[in-house]
Amino acid sequence: MVSAGICSGARTDLVVIDRGSLTADRYIREVLEENVVPFAPYIGDDFVFMQDNARPHTARVTQAYLNDMNITVMEWLARSLDMNPIEHVWDLLKRKVKSRIPAPANVGELRIAVVEEWRRLSQETVDNIILSMPRRAMDVFDWAFFILSKIIAIQVTVNEGILEGDIVRNPFGSPYFSFKGIPYADPPVGELRFKAPVRKTPWQGVRSAKEHSPKCYQFELFTNETRPPLGSEDCLMIDQVTTLWTNFAKYGDPTPDASLGVQWLPYSLENQEYLDIGEELVPGTFPEKKAVEFWENNFKEFLPKLVP
Repeated sequence: MVSAGICSGARTDLVVIDRGSLTADRYIREVLEENVVPFAPYIGDDFVFMQDNARPHTARVTQAYLNDMNITVMEWLARSLDMNPIEHVWDLLKRKVKSRIPAPANVGELRIAVVEEWRRLSQETVDNIILSMPRRAMDVFDWAFFILSKIIAIQVTVNEGILEGDIVRNPFGSPYFSFKGIPYADPPVGELRFKAPVRKTPWQGVRSAKEHSPKCYQFELFTNETRPPLGSEDCLMIDQVTTLWTNFAKYGDPTPDASLGVQWLPYSLENQEYLDIGEELVPGTFPEKKAVEFWENNFKEFLPKLVP
């Protein structure tokens, strides 16, 4: 068994623990006293010690010793994923030892090989592994959330009833909430034909919002005049997607660091205007207005508060 500590810019010597199992007393004498306590001043007052929940680490005598040495220990949940960056360092070290030619033939040679490879490991490599942890953590979160979404229903309540959406992935692999085919008005059929849209009648139970809304009827004038019309009269719907965590959610600005070279200007729904000539039906404008009214009534609380 081996032990070592890493941080950005430095690392401890490798401690080889042999001749018996690792107990709490040995952990204190051979690891904490020799490596952790002398290393803490290098970090300064912000030093936080990260270790897993192995028994020698969580023993009362170990906790008492760390407390006496004023070492702050990061809390570690009992069933948490092992996201300690040193695990990736161990994996890299293991692969380097396995690739040695000739391979270690006994325990003594293995010990020499491990120590040599640890010394050859560049600090830049260790730093790059540490810097990669936020991305690795988000990958774990994304996949865990994506799998969980397949078990737990993604539902939201609007004024007209309950919608069940889905979590899908964008081309870059990040998940987002997706609610498709949300009706904002009743279908313009029967007595509602050629009239202004009427607010959607509330539905009972849970309405699936996992499929895109159908297109409104379109007649092919040039390609095939005998072909039946495409689409559906029940097409007054909107699609809504919501990212789980973006710059827009954090800062109200998708590019707070100006990385795209553009400036994001605040906007207000109150500034939107619609053509009103006093007619009951205004072709081409009224359906869009109803869609925005549906959005405002149900999702306005999620909009960024950027109105001056």
